[in-house]
Amino acid sequence: MPTFNAVQYHGAVTGWVPIIDAGNPATAPDFTIDMPFIITYTAVALGTVETRQMDNRVRVYPNPTVDYFKLALPSETDKSKTTISLYDMSGKMVKEFKVAEQYDISSLIKGAYMVKVKDGSTIKVTKLLKN
Repeated sequence: MPTFNAVQYHGAVTGWVPIIDAGNPATAPDFTIDMPFIITYTAVALGTVETRQMDNRVRVYPNPTVDYFKLALPSETDKSKTTISLYDMSGKMVKEFKVAEQYDISSLIKGAYMVKVKDGSTIKVTKLLKN
């Protein structure tokens, strides 16, 4: 709906102006607008304090999955320093990977997992469901 569009700042003269998304994702997906949405928060578990981010630019697909998943990362990610860790819902790390085309999780049981992407400066998290 047009009333759900965001605004962007164009300087003191123009000020805040609407970002209009007039595209139709069903017919012209290249014309739709996607805004980065990042939430930074602090997680405390077992005496460990960790600053994390939920970042809509980190995408896990297919999700849900059966045997493997792929990961889309923000362009500024330093892939040489990046590790990907999977945690089960009890908080136990069950797999760790370096950056790759896809990640094999065929040996894991069905369930929900937390994906942590550590790039040396930030920790981004998202969820993954395995069927």
